Amino acid sequence: MILEDLNGFLNFRPMFNVVGCYLVRQGHILMLKRHPDKPQGGLWCVPGGKIKHAESVGEAATREFKEETGCDLPQDLNCRIFCSLPEAVRYPGYDFLYFMLKVELPLNYDLNQIILNPAEHIEYSWVPLWDIMGQRQVLPLVPDEEECLRRLFKW
Repeated sequence: MILEDLNGFLNFRPMFNVVGCYLVRQGHILMLKRHPDKPQGGLWCVPGGKIKHAESVGEAATREFKEETGCDLPQDLNCRIFCSLPEAVRYPGYDFLYFMLKVELPLNYDLNQIILNPAEHIEYSWVPLWDIMGQRQVLPLVPDEEECLRRLFKW
């Protein structure tokens, strides 16, 4: 649950930081289906994971994206990148800070170069944002993913 009121922050003690990579190309966002044996298995999410000690948000995003998709995040000037302020998130038993990194990919980015890490994810899809954000949600998402999309894309 993303915390929004002062009462929630009074006892907020983040145990770690997490980054999510929201890759967008021509109105489509990359979504990954979690391995059934993983927490929240079978649900869809963006690439991401825990930020290691002394690692920047950008470094963590680059590492996690490579680990989960086999691809490098584009480093050229044709790629627009935006990082949100961290969101305070509370799950049963732990709190964490969640950074959302939105990457607008250039038109020449090859959408078919993804090779999933089978221990992490079993499927991927470039999903139209309007399908995820509209009335007809096409994928079962991990908790709070829809809210994060709404905040990041100002829906």
